[in-house]
Amino acid sequence: MFSVLLHLINVTLTKYVETTKSDLNMTAYCVKMLKQLEYFFKLIVRSRVLYAKWKNNADQNQFDQLVKSVLRSFTRVLTFSDDHASAAQGLILRLYPSVVLELLAPNVFNAVTLSEITALEFLAALPAKRLTPQKLRCLNDLARGLLIKIPESRRIILKVIVTDVSMLCNNFINEKQNSDDFRLSIVHQQSSSFLIDQKDRDHLNLCSKIVGHIMNQLFTRKVK
Repeated sequence: MFSVLLHLINVTLTKYVETTKSDLNMTAYCVKMLKQLEYFFKLIVRSRVLYAKWKNNADQNQFDQLVKSVLRSFTRVLTFSDDHASAAQGLILRLYPSVVLELLAPNVFNAVTLSEITALEFLAALPAKRLTPQKLRCLNDLARGLLIKIPESRRIILKVIVTDVSMLCNNFINEKQNSDDFRLSIVHQQSSSFLIDQKDRDHLNLCSKIVGHIMNQLFTRKVK
């Protein structure tokens, strides 16, 4: 069961990446498949756990390679900068944390390997300034998830999450400081502050939540 589903996901994403932009049927099929991603991975992990118990953890290497292929297919989809890929990219960003959660079930997939792929490949794939709200929500879910709680995986992904959030905040400040309204306020010796619309407030709110999750994880002492 798990190998069939992983192969199905990987083949679908590979065809989507390789197909022409005008192939709307392939795009629609890929989006439809991605909407079921969370349920697919629940089935994949449950079937893998049962199979491993039955066969004494047989075929672990094969399972690991299939999972890596799927995760890297997610990454390939994220590299697109064309509008036709927005729907698929948005779904991947929204559902990736749930995929991570499933894969971190005991004795299913190595947490360090998952953290390396997530931090060094997945989070680095999306072009700059693309789907910022979706990426922030993905970072927020990862920052309060198991990858941060496991010390071995935390040391890998923590730096990337902090760097991404810092970069997004700096980009926001630079854009505002380069805006015409801000420049005019300086020229006329008015307040050097800048207006923040609701979209910007939402972005900054997510950034603060991410930092809060990290601080809670790093500095909250466990009561014995």
